Order: sequence, then structure tokens, then C-alpha cells
Amino acid sequence: MKRRWMAGALAALTLVQTPAWAQMLDLPNPGDFGGTDTPAPLAPPVQEPEQPKPAPSPTTLKTQYSGFITIYGVSRKSGGTLYRLELQQALPLSRLDLRVAASQMKVSAVNIITVSGQRLDVRDLRSDEVLAAGTMKSTSTLNTQERIAAIEFTAESFNLEADITLTVCSDKEVPKLAWKRNPPSTPVADEHQRRGALTYRRPVREGDRVFVIERDSAQAVVLGKDNGGGYILRFLTGELAGRAGGGWQRNSLAVMDGCNESLCVGDTVYNLSRELAQVRIVGLQTDGNVVLQFLDGSLAGRIGGNWGVNDLTTTKSRGKNFGVGDKVYLFDEGREPALVQIIAVERTGNYTVYFIQGEVAGRRGNNWTEQNFARVSGCGKNYCVGDIVTNISRDYLRVQIVGVQMNGRYVLRFLEGNIAGRLGNNWGDEDLRKFRY
Repeated sequence: MKRRWMAGALAALTLVQTPAWAQMLDLPNPGDFGGTDTPAPLAPPVQEPEQPKPAPSPTTLKTQYSGFITIYGVSRKSGGTLYRLELQQALPLSRLDLRVAASQMKVSAVNIITVSGQRLDVRDLRSDEVLAAGTMKSTSTLNTQERIAAIEFTAESFNLEADITLTVCSDKEVPKLAWKRNPPSTPVADEHQRRGALTYRRPVREGDRVFVIERDSAQAVVLGKDNGGGYILRFLTGELAGRAGGGWQRNSLAVMDGCNESLCVGDTVYNLSRELAQVRIVGLQTDGNVVLQFLDGSLAGRIGGNWGVNDLTTTKSRGKNFGVGDKVYLFDEGREPALVQIIAVERTGNYTVYFIQGEVAGRRGNNWTEQNFARVSGCGKNYCVGDIVTNISRDYLRVQIVGVQMNGRYVLRFLEGNIAGRLGNNWGDEDLRKFRY
């Protein structure tokens, strides 16, 4: 999908701090009214030389220059896509602002790269939660005075492709940003392959946070090991929150980072065994099962373990002929064709879809094969999507071709008659003739 991007510069903003002045007047001490009633002679007035007032300190001027860039159509790729923004002129930066301009997204990593090649993590802009449209995150301060050459962030859209605006500030000059479309850093897609299937079985260390599977996936922190070789945990959530105990074995714990054979912590998939709910992988067990956080459905916000990979869709972006995000017409025996969007590829090669139209619009469905799909573009043997033709097998009614099935037959929308507006599938070239005006 073609990406658009926009960059611009905001006007410099001058902050002027006006000093406040207060004059202190010395008052005479109270007089002594005791003693004689004869008034004392008045002394001649003494002319004191006037002391010059100190000159006020000069007003401090702080000028901040801002530049921004908007990236449209952030990818929905599971795990996120890495974006690199380069400054045309390396500058010391004082602040970064990140705003979700449209749809929803998660920003899992943000780094600034200095001219010396040092990478600095910008924690203030990261989010483990999905950010809604309009959400803004800002840095307090950047812990470097070195000039910044580039900014990298990893973002993932949810539901629809999102837009993101990044604003940077400097007190030197207006920062000018450019989107580097092919960043040299390790792509997110390669990270799973690099880490492989070993991290989920690694030993846990003191200070690690884990899920305790046998305690409803409560969260705990590892304090160390006891004399018997078991782990000592302090529970952070659940019915044992605040309590500590030993004897916990490694196979009772799920780590909160890494990958197993097919999934990584942070991946977003769909649960085929529970309402097709959207879930996030938050923990990895030693037996290959995973801990999930439910993002919607009746269990939204809940965390649970012991889910197998076969309960979940994959993170693949494409099946054999269709990919995540494709819109197609779905048809089945006894059901009028409906426009759907593919949202996941299953391990069987089948698809999970979201119904855009039809009697179940707004719901999800799974286990659909490519034979149930019709493309919304392209051509069959004699006709193409968008053609208006006559259906000689149905009272010579005018119809429009809206989809081409995998077997070359057509999905039609009827334009007249008592079924005007209705859809029908499995019509062949032999049923149609070119319409004559």
C-alpha cells in the first residue's frame, strides 16, 4: 500500500520571562515621648547623597524551534514495524512529542541515535497499551546534550492502519526530519528468528518478573533461590499479593520476554477457542504454552495461562493467495455473500475474518477457506469487476459484477427487479451478456 508522509516546521516560540521588582521603604523608628515638655531644637536637615539603583539583570530569552513529520498508514504487522526518521542537520534536541493522529496503535520502542552512534532509549514515549486516536505522549527531558542524528521507533496499528505525528524541539534551529524507508537496523521480523525458540526456557534471575501459572497467572518478582533450589517469590497481584514464599519450580513460572517456536511476547493474535477475542502474548511457559491478556470480548482485561499455540491464529501476514487486510466477498451455501476483511491467517492455512456487511456485520468468523472468497478486483474469462451486464438466466435483469471467485465464476449485485440491491454468487459467463444501452 502506498505510504504518504508529510513534514513541516512550526513557528519558533519565544518564551519571555519578565522579572518582578518590589521597592522596600525604610520607615523611622517610633519616637520617644517621655521627659521634658520643651521641644528640642530642630537640627538642620542633612542632604544624603542619592545612591544609584542597581541595573536590572537582562531578561532571559529561551527560543524553541519545532519541526514535525506525519507518517500515514502505519503497518498492522504483528509485533510492529521499525521506522527511522533522520535529521537533515544533526541538532541537540530538548523535547519529543508523539501523537496518534488516527486510529489506534502501540509504540513498543523509541530510540534516539547520536552523531557518535550511541542509542538512547526514550522510555517516556513507549507504551505497552494500545493508544487511542488523539493520545499524545511527551518527554520530560532528554538525557544528552549531544547532537541527535536520527530517531527510530517501532509501531503497530490496531483495527485500521493508523497515522502518527512526531514533533521534535531544539533551541538551535528548526529541526528538519526525513523518513528513511529502509532503516539499517535489524528488522522486527528477523528478531524472532534471531532469538529462536530458546528464550522461553531460560533460567529466571533475581529481580525478574514472572507469571505464576498455578496461582491463576498472578504476577510475582523473583527474590532468589532457597536451599532446596526452588525460587523465592514475592507476589505482586492475586490473592497472595504482598506475601513471599519459596519452593517454586521453574515449570510453574512464565517469563515476560522472549519467544517460543512460533510466538513472541508482545504479539497480538486471535483466540480461536474463546469468542475469537483479540489477545496479546504476555508470558511464555516452559511447555510451549503461553499467557494471554484479553483485549476484547467477555474476558477483556483478564490474564490467563496454559493456552496452546493451536488455540491461536498465527502472526503471518499472508496465506496462499490472500493477506491480512484484504477485503473479499465471502459466500457460503444458504447465505448471501457478504463483504469481509481478512484479519488473521490460521495454522491450517484457513482465515479469520471480520464481517463488514451482511447479517452478522461487526462480528468475526474463522476457519474460512479460499474457496469461500471472491476477489473485489480483477477479471474472469469474459467480464471484470465493475462491469454492468444482463443476467439472461434471471429475467434479463441488469446486474453489476462485484467479485470474481477462485473458480472463475462471479458475485453479482442486482440493480433492478424485486431483488434490487441483493447479492448472489456462483454465476457463470454463460448466464451473462453485455448490457446494451
